Amino acid sequence: MKHVDFLFGSGFRRSALCLAALFATFLTMPSVMAQQHISVSGVVTDADSGEPIVGVSVIVSSTFKGTTTGVNGDFMLTNVPVNDSLIFQHLSYTKQSIPVNKRSKINVRLQSAAQEIEEVVAVGYGYVPRSNLTSSIAVINEKDINKTPVSSIEQALQGNATGVLVITASGEPGSEIAMRIRGGTSISGETSPLVVIDNIPSDESALSMLNPNDVAGIEILKDAAATAIYGSRGANGVVMVTTRSGQAGKPKLSINADFGLSIPRYRIEMMDSEQYAEYDNFGRMMWGVSSFNTLRPDTLSTYDYQKRLLRDMAQRHNYTVSLQGGSKDMRYYISGGYLNEQGILQNSSNERLNFSTKFNMNLSPRLHLDVKGSISRQQTEKISSGDSGATMRMLMLKPTGKVNGTDLGDGTYIDEETGEILNINTEAAKAMNSNQWNKRINADLNAVFRWDIDRKKYWSFNSTVGYKFSNNNDYAYVLRSIYTKESDIDKNNKATRKTSQGISWSNENFINYTRTFKKKHYLMWTLGQSWQREQSEGFNIDVTRFDTDYFMWNNLGAGAYIGVPGSSYKAITHSSFFTRAIYTYDQRFTFTFSLRADGSSRFGEDSRYGYFPAASISWRMNKEKWLKKVRWISELKPRFSVGVTGNDRIGEYKAETMLSSNKVLINGQSYNSSTISQIGNPNLQWETTHEYNGGLDVGLFKNRIRFSLDAYYKKTYNLLYNYRLPLTTGYSQVSANVGNIDNKGVEFEIHTRNIEHKNFSWNTDFNIAWNKSEVTDLGGNDNVVLYYMGNGVNQNITYLLLGQPLGVIKGYETEIYKSWDEVYADDAVWVEDPLNIQTRPGMLKYVDQNGDGVIDDNDKVVLGQALPNIMGGFTNTFNYKNWSLTVFFNYALGGKIVNTNVTKLDTYQAGNNNSYADALGAWRPVNPITGDQGWSGGTKPIPSSYSSQSTARQYTQNVIDRWVEDGSYLRLKTLSLSYAVPEKFSRKIGMQRLVISLKGTNLWTLTKYRGFDPEMSSSVGTSNSTLGIDRSSYPAVKTFTFNLNITF
Repeated sequence: MKHVDFLFGSGFRRSALCLAALFATFLTMPSVMAQQHISVSGVVTDADSGEPIVGVSVIVSSTFKGTTTGVNGDFMLTNVPVNDSLIFQHLSYTKQSIPVNKRSKINVRLQSAAQEIEEVVAVGYGYVPRSNLTSSIAVINEKDINKTPVSSIEQALQGNATGVLVITASGEPGSEIAMRIRGGTSISGETSPLVVIDNIPSDESALSMLNPNDVAGIEILKDAAATAIYGSRGANGVVMVTTRSGQAGKPKLSINADFGLSIPRYRIEMMDSEQYAEYDNFGRMMWGVSSFNTLRPDTLSTYDYQKRLLRDMAQRHNYTVSLQGGSKDMRYYISGGYLNEQGILQNSSNERLNFSTKFNMNLSPRLHLDVKGSISRQQTEKISSGDSGATMRMLMLKPTGKVNGTDLGDGTYIDEETGEILNINTEAAKAMNSNQWNKRINADLNAVFRWDIDRKKYWSFNSTVGYKFSNNNDYAYVLRSIYTKESDIDKNNKATRKTSQGISWSNENFINYTRTFKKKHYLMWTLGQSWQREQSEGFNIDVTRFDTDYFMWNNLGAGAYIGVPGSSYKAITHSSFFTRAIYTYDQRFTFTFSLRADGSSRFGEDSRYGYFPAASISWRMNKEKWLKKVRWISELKPRFSVGVTGNDRIGEYKAETMLSSNKVLINGQSYNSSTISQIGNPNLQWETTHEYNGGLDVGLFKNRIRFSLDAYYKKTYNLLYNYRLPLTTGYSQVSANVGNIDNKGVEFEIHTRNIEHKNFSWNTDFNIAWNKSEVTDLGGNDNVVLYYMGNGVNQNITYLLLGQPLGVIKGYETEIYKSWDEVYADDAVWVEDPLNIQTRPGMLKYVDQNGDGVIDDNDKVVLGQALPNIMGGFTNTFNYKNWSLTVFFNYALGGKIVNTNVTKLDTYQAGNNNSYADALGAWRPVNPITGDQGWSGGTKPIPSSYSSQSTARQYTQNVIDRWVEDGSYLRLKTLSLSYAVPEKFSRKIGMQRLVISLKGTNLWTLTKYRGFDPEMSSSVGTSNSTLGIDRSSYPAVKTFTFNLNITF
């Protein structure tokens, strides 16, 4: 019955009724004299060179509807009035207006000139000329996407889109990527933007399955006036992705081939054997340990485990083959892609297959049908990570011995050369010897059907139906050959299977009315309805102790011990109605108003609907008579917007009280029982964000200089939060609306055409964004712990604090005891274990912030914030004849990273594992015999491993300032050199177009951060609670790519 409800439930019936009502209204509109419409296609080329021009805006004069030219300069427009005109515009060419005159084929040659740009921009359920925009929207074109070899489309946004932060969990191929637009606005709720692919709402994970070579352009809606049309799902911004469509004409076969080699971007400088032996003996001396290490430092060999685990070079292959063509009434685009990335660490990789088709059909002069289908399959192989994973262990292993010694069966090895027993976690051995398998396979099937009906001259009706099926499978197996003890095999020889399936249906219907009155009044009005339902179910099981490794996870019944299986089911429904009006007067003033009513099944029956209005205005001052005489001002447009958006993404069934089943023993008999596992909150409401945005768009000297400045203020109310309950209730937490967060910021971007010559041009793009958040209310609390690490009682890392930014890092400030006099003069007592701490010079000194003589939680201070408050990028593009050089930098400032590697790799663990090479810079007595005659300069504390456990806890189990490092960086993200082979030569070898490129990625980084990469600063996840925490992240790489782009 659930499957029947899913397909034909009340939500679907309401959607069908709304569709019928809208369609009936549409059919009964007053009759207006019809005008004949045709489809128009063509190619836009440079008047001097004859080369195709990418990104030319082609606009229908009467309706402002339009498109942009593709990589071959081609375009296709449907429903064009036969007596209308087409406007062709590009940043570097003179605008042309060409009458259609009933022609279905129009080829245009544009003359190079500096002039005003007016691209068509997607705004959700429609398009508007850029000059009429009243809101903040970032546009990423095909050229921006292709300048960097990327595996996922999100990577192309880093540094290119102003105000967009791209967060990568690690450098591992296929790793999780998340985005933040204008800061974080939620605690427990989802903070990623809504993703809309070809008008179908989706989640952020859909981008990882998309082939970047199939993407034609991206619009990022940032302020509330732009995002409110998507209501509850637009609170965190909207990323609109448009995939490529076919162009009319003869079939064109295109091949885009990448072959890349990756090398480690950075190797952490660890101690060699001589340094390690010296440091080990230093630690023994400082703590009075009589048994010194007898190994002679100058005779030891050094084993570099980074070199052993990290590949010298990892290969990357990315190939896309596409075929497009058709007639004016039927166009097609067919694409197939294959990506294969080796990880720089052994036993890690990412492989993806894509196949997509898109057909655009004119079934009649007024009826158009678009059909799109795609299939994607991604397979990733991963290694274990974290504090006990292979990345950490390859750094921790002593440089004096090999890991592949004799296994004693208890997690230790005998070094083959020295005979020393090594205390080595088996994760490093697993990674190097391929003894553990972790694999994930994701598969997606998507289908989209879209109808456009042009009923009369000014009216159009659009209906879109989308379907998505996803299947995810996780496999893990630990080989029994790692272990020799029977007890370890029983516990660790394990196979794990997890599977989940999901189905999503969506239906959107809207009417557009577009008309120009008396040449001065332009109106576009939209009225529509949206419905979407998502359903998923999952299953998981663990089995341990197998007699053979041959079947791995493919024969779970062969295991001796079967764990308790788990299963899950969830369903979510959204139902919405929306309207928007855009009015422009005399090409000077533009007013936009929108309203959306959203219903979500995540809330109780009395709170399911939220209402989200928005309004905005812009003034094109350069169109005023008194400013037209100032010829060096091409554009001067102030704009202002205000709006409300919502967020419901907190998980499923939070409004419901949940029961869990278990078994209890009564008088020796087993009975089934049910207990309340979750307290529901039927009064749970929408998390709402009110946003105000002021902006200024300026163009100077015929738009040779263009810049935009935006300032915004966002206040989020009724934060969705898992509120802690008193222990007396018997329950740990309940979901509730508590607290507020403010975000404010400034964004600036500038684009300049520095030199424009027939054979040479130089363009510069620069953007910078500043954001500051502040927690203003926590529902009566003054702090909330966001992330807790490890088993230490004081390892709370990130917090929400009143008056502080979202996700601050809190811990102890420390100094160094420089002499015995300082030790004796310090009255502060460590509250947890005041008797056993063997305080001495060279140890850490916790700062007693309040001077009460006790070191406790009251002495913790804010050590930084995880999110950077300044970020951006800048690009210089040089073109000389057929050569093109692109230099792209991106940067981030102000973010801090909790480098938990410090707890094991700094100066604290001598005798147990290796350390950073700079750990030798510890405080030392000038006279090592007495230790009382002064101390040498140094910033590191003395080793702790030969002290009591109480002292070791001071170093490793309390968050201190020495864990927190500056995550700011400046990076040469991409250096690209390409050559377009002249057409007269490429055609001789049967090619219409041939472009050869060499690209380098992550070539140079300026940073103080000691981890593998400051950009991969969220190795434990990408939620707001885990940002800025590096628990032994996967190393980043430099990549060198050779690319061929061929069109036949």
